[in-house]
Amino acid sequence: MNANNDLSFREIVLTPENASDKYLLEPPSERKLGGEEFNSHLQYGDIRIRVGERPVAYNLLDLYLKLGKKYPAEYELFISYDVWLIMHSISIIDIDKSSRIKQLGCQTLFPEEPRITILELFPQTKYIKQIEATSVNEADIEINGQAQIPSVNIPLASDVQPLKLGGKINLSSKTNIVGRLSFSVITPSILAVGHGDYQSEFVFNRVDTPINGDQLMIQTVLLPHDLEELTFKTRIYSTVTLYNLIPSKWKSEWIDLKCELKSE
Repeated sequence: MNANNDLSFREIVLTPENASDKYLLEPPSERKLGGEEFNSHLQYGDIRIRVGERPVAYNLLDLYLKLGKKYPAEYELFISYDVWLIMHSISIIDIDKSSRIKQLGCQTLFPEEPRITILELFPQTKYIKQIEATSVNEADIEINGQAQIPSVNIPLASDVQPLKLGGKINLSSKTNIVGRLSFSVITPSILAVGHGDYQSEFVFNRVDTPINGDQLMIQTVLLPHDLEELTFKTRIYSTVTLYNLIPSKWKSEWIDLKCELKSE
């Protein structure tokens, strides 16, 4: 487990200049032929997004062995590979402007060498349940990084492993199950893609209320043994609605994130 990551954040500013089609930012009724230019910055403002700069990593085998369970010898993948749970976060800083954001997205690109395979992504809509007024992602994590819908037949120990950035795993005594992963989500409508690939994407869709608050994103990934750190790229975007009709995507440049890999 990586226990030495200080929480630090980077601010990304999305402006009208980041729009896929800047021409659409100007309403047809306000377009001018010559003369004063339309100031899209004043009309729409900028969107500030906070990105967790130092992702946190947990080795699933370390968590699995915490309750004294035996090493799962049937999984040959542990001869050459480790399964890591990689966590990072994003949030919209300008709460007053979030009402016009219809979608918040995060793309992740892992390096091609060494080859990295994404096994699971969280949150996903199928793992979300409502607990009082809060949407929560809950999934039972297997030792091989796969996940399943929480089951009442899986025994959960009293030992809860807190995770940084607001998550936790309620460890399980069941063979081949690490435990139940749980953390809150900003919206119940989420798309997460990238299984079996080295790149992924999370899309958080506004439903009834603005997309506010910190959002934790987790991926279980297959890595070769003996890696001490993992550097990958991420890109953030938001989709806003122009004059109540046309969606416009504002997309950042790729930024580098570095994650230390240290087992207990």
